[in-house]
Amino acid sequence: MHETPRDVAFCAHTILQDRVLEINDARIDPRFARNPLVTGEPDIRFYAGAPLTTREGLNVGSLCVIDRKPGLLTETQKQVLLDLARVASHILETNRAARDHARLAAEHAVLNDSAPMGLYATNAAGQCIRVNTRWMEIYGQTIEESLGDGWTNCLDPSDRARVWQSWNETVATGTPFDQEFRVLRPDGSARIVRSVARRVEDGAGQVTGLFGVAEDVTQLRDQARRLEAKRDRLNLITQATGVATIEWNEATKELHPSLEWAAMTGQTMADFEGMTSDQLIDWVHPDDRQRVLESRGRASLLPSGEFSVEFRKKHAAGRWIWVLMRARIVTRTAEGKPEWVFASQVDVSERRLTEEKIHQSERLLSKMGEVAGVGGWNLDLETMVLTWTDETKKIHGMATSFQPDVAQAILFYTPASRPVIQTAVDLAISEGRPFDLELQLVQAGGTLVWVRAVGAAERKDGRSVALYGAFQDITDRITRQHALIAEHRRVVLATDSGGVGIWELDLSSNSLTWDRQMFRLYGVFDDAVAADTVWESQLHEDDRARVEASLGAALTDGRRFEAEFRVRWPDGTIRHLRSMADVVENPLARAPVLLGVNWDVTQLRTLTAELAEQHEMMRVTLRSIGDAVITTDEHAIVTWLNPVAEMMTGWSLAEAIGRPMAKIFQIVNEVTLKPALNPVDLCLAERRVVGLAAGTILISRNGERYGIEDSAAPIRDDKNTILGVVLVFHDVTTERRLNAEMNYRATHDVLTGMTNRSEFEVRLRRAVQQAQAGEAVHALLFIDLDHFKLVNDSCGHAAGDEVLQQVTGILKGTVRARDTLARVGGDEFAILLEYCSIEVAAKIAQKICDQMEIYRYSHNDRRLRIGASIGVVQVNESAASVATLIQAADAACLEAKRAGRNQIRIWTERDGAIRNRRQETNWAARLEAALDQGQFRLFAQPIRTVDPAHGGHHAEVLLRLAEPDGSLVLPGQFLPSAERFNLIGPIDRWVLEATLRAMQDHPVADLCWLSVNISGRSLSDIAFHRFAVQALQAAGPVLCGKLVIEITETAAVSNLVNAAAFIEEVHALGLRVSLDDFGAGAASFGYLRALKVDFLKIDGQFVQGLLHDPLSRVTVQCFVDVARVLGIPTVAEFVDRPDVLDVLTGMGISLVQGFCIAHPTPIEDFFAEPRGLAQPGG
Repeated sequence: MHETPRDVAFCAHTILQDRVLEINDARIDPRFARNPLVTGEPDIRFYAGAPLTTREGLNVGSLCVIDRKPGLLTETQKQVLLDLARVASHILETNRAARDHARLAAEHAVLNDSAPMGLYATNAAGQCIRVNTRWMEIYGQTIEESLGDGWTNCLDPSDRARVWQSWNETVATGTPFDQEFRVLRPDGSARIVRSVARRVEDGAGQVTGLFGVAEDVTQLRDQARRLEAKRDRLNLITQATGVATIEWNEATKELHPSLEWAAMTGQTMADFEGMTSDQLIDWVHPDDRQRVLESRGRASLLPSGEFSVEFRKKHAAGRWIWVLMRARIVTRTAEGKPEWVFASQVDVSERRLTEEKIHQSERLLSKMGEVAGVGGWNLDLETMVLTWTDETKKIHGMATSFQPDVAQAILFYTPASRPVIQTAVDLAISEGRPFDLELQLVQAGGTLVWVRAVGAAERKDGRSVALYGAFQDITDRITRQHALIAEHRRVVLATDSGGVGIWELDLSSNSLTWDRQMFRLYGVFDDAVAADTVWESQLHEDDRARVEASLGAALTDGRRFEAEFRVRWPDGTIRHLRSMADVVENPLARAPVLLGVNWDVTQLRTLTAELAEQHEMMRVTLRSIGDAVITTDEHAIVTWLNPVAEMMTGWSLAEAIGRPMAKIFQIVNEVTLKPALNPVDLCLAERRVVGLAAGTILISRNGERYGIEDSAAPIRDDKNTILGVVLVFHDVTTERRLNAEMNYRATHDVLTGMTNRSEFEVRLRRAVQQAQAGEAVHALLFIDLDHFKLVNDSCGHAAGDEVLQQVTGILKGTVRARDTLARVGGDEFAILLEYCSIEVAAKIAQKICDQMEIYRYSHNDRRLRIGASIGVVQVNESAASVATLIQAADAACLEAKRAGRNQIRIWTERDGAIRNRRQETNWAARLEAALDQGQFRLFAQPIRTVDPAHGGHHAEVLLRLAEPDGSLVLPGQFLPSAERFNLIGPIDRWVLEATLRAMQDHPVADLCWLSVNISGRSLSDIAFHRFAVQALQAAGPVLCGKLVIEITETAAVSNLVNAAAFIEEVHALGLRVSLDDFGAGAASFGYLRALKVDFLKIDGQFVQGLLHDPLSRVTVQCFVDVARVLGIPTVAEFVDRPDVLDVLTGMGISLVQGFCIAHPTPIEDFFAEPRGLAQPGG
């Protein structure tokens, strides 16, 4: 097979026309008489050819019949030849489309497999909701790690702020997100990632998130170093191959084209002499210049620096040629700007011309199908290959790349439609019967549509060889038909169920017709009554003239009649009706008719009246309330304000209405005085109730300032549309001033104005954290006044207060402005010297000592020397905690006091004396740990009754500290340190709570009472009182009735008022109180009446001296006699011998306690033994 040369081919003439070319005898046709195909082989005489025409209307070939004898085709034969040509054209195009689709599919698969990009999607908060495999490879994360905040967690800390700032700008403004940052992957490696994303919005314009790509550009940094060498090699290659290339420098503007580059546009190298790179754009077609510049600009931002662009370029001959230029930024400046750029260029004019013709044809055919909404199909019955046009695929909801088969095509139809189309296809094949059907099919996306399916058979030799036909989407027409039917049903339903009556006035006969519902609206239930009679008799007389005038105007002008009026029912009831009617042309009558409806609006009128009444009531209420109220419309324009708002803003109602809210309501931050965010604007923007930021003040029109709190809420209608905002605010100036005063009192000492202990520890803790992080070095001074007690004892507490105030002045005048000065005890002070070396701190401490050495307090002609001892501690990286620093400073201070007073002592680990003192203070840390780790243990020591009147089981709760080795520490070893370091309060709370838990966990029916010791410090602590009362109330009256609180005589006398108050509180709860260590203090008898205790526990030193000290015997007997007179039982402790027990029994003691009676035992064991008593000495 070979191709006939075009200059002699008959086909060349056939494709020039759209009909069959027929040559009866080529020998006598002047066009072909000399044709070698006629004069020689194959001796053509007869020729008939039909053009092969594509869907775009292009003739690309011919289908012909030739013969060596002259001949002539009939019209039928010509038509058959044309039909065969169309089929051949269709087959050729189908094959070409199949090849194109296969090529595109292969290219798409290769692109997906080789694409280096990671894809991701996030919500508006930046949390990943979808990622692809490449994205996970780049970040080194699993799918679980990737979703949510995974990507932000692996950002390099130095890049995080910049990335989030750009991210938030993209969400807020829609500018593209384009950032390059470092990623720290879980395996420890670091990669450089470039991420590009754009904002995604929903149909309402709300931002739903971002969608973007991520690229690992780590290798690009390495590649930049090798680019220069590659450029040199490339120059050699291009010179050897003759490719049209050019390179230019964006910085210096120099350029170096190749000979081929110049020749492509008909130029010589001389034409480029003296030319700069900026002039290259002058050769680009004006319509293409912006696109070329944009491509170059985008490339400068890409790590690869590559771009490819097709454009028209001017030829030296004056014509335009199409070129494809591919370029890459080879090197960049130190600032990352493009430097050397290399480009190659190919002439693609011929390809562009061919593509443009093809595209024009495709667009024409596609538009015709789209406009008509008709798609075609063809089924080759020999190969059973089914072909759909693009419009047919669109109707089925499929992509243009979809290639259907017969089975798939049938499955698109609904189950009810499949037998119908199958039968029609079978008949078309077997009998050649055409079909035209309206059926339902389901699109690929699940949408149900109606289609018109038309088909016919192409038959040959009595049998069908192919089916062809068309599809048309008729869903809209079917939907409209169904909608009309449904609309009719809805109208009927609406009029029946909605109480709507229909009436018609025939203008030619002036006759009025009502439906049944119209009569019901007038309270008439007899449909035989004439409608015009009911209308005339029941229309309210006050509305008649207005309604008839409106009706007459509608008839005259032809406009819509609308009216609302009252009717009087036969029973006298007044109803409100609304009527609406239009003049409608009636083709069956001589004159038009007025067709209208009536419905009852009585309830609406009643509600409107009630609403008006409520509105007036609300207006009066808002004018009389104490809060300020301002309302605005949806544009933040003031519509109303009440008198309180008028007073606070300085604007009257008349002046404010119509002005912007920001003009009337001017608010600022009370600290910075910068404008605060207006809550009305925020409420309108976020469509929710909002409040003011803390610390906002209102500046009135006359300059007055008010501290305010407010809330702004949107005003919505029944459709949830925002109509405006109501702002309610009130004056909190006084409350803020009181809060500020309370905050000051909570952090400062009232007497001296210094920082108090709790606030000082907060600041010290902050300084310790700085020091531990290596950010700073500070110093701590602990100051104890040497002779302050002498002032209190000799001059009184008022004089002591005056000394403390004067010492405060000395300290403030000595330390620096930024240092923290605190009173941490009665005559104890602490100073935090921030950013201060130990040497400077020692100088400041010595200066304080020098000042205190000079200072004298004058009182009644007496001059008293005070003095101060100071401990100095460095706060650096080795600082363990606030508690250890205070212990160290206190230990150094005590050592300074012991060494002679009014001197300083710097704490060091190597100082033996301070270390010993430090060991004493270590109890603070041990006791804190014991509280935190539960190392305290409760023991119980039974108490025996001597006086039968006090029978029952009694015991005292004792405390032990468990060591890690299992040994127990007695309270005498750690309670003094607990008192000294203010830990006795937490210990008292623990003991009380633990005792109550033990009593709740064990039976107490046979227990008479259990006594618990409370320290003097807790006795004077009102907060402890509240804690104890709450705990006891929660325990209940049964346990309270079995509990005794023991307080020492010394503590009670020292805190007489607090002690009496506490005793009264616990008595009210059913508890009893025992006065412990009675006799250890002085003048104890005078306080017994005031304290109202229930037991006296005699101090153990007197009990231990009974046998050998007559004074102890007399003292104990005296205590017993006094208690008997007061009706108070007595308890003797430290009873460790039987003969001591005998003496006490003879004296009339009530109860005894000691090793002679029972040893202390764990409280669990005490409750486990029914009688609660251990053997003496056990």
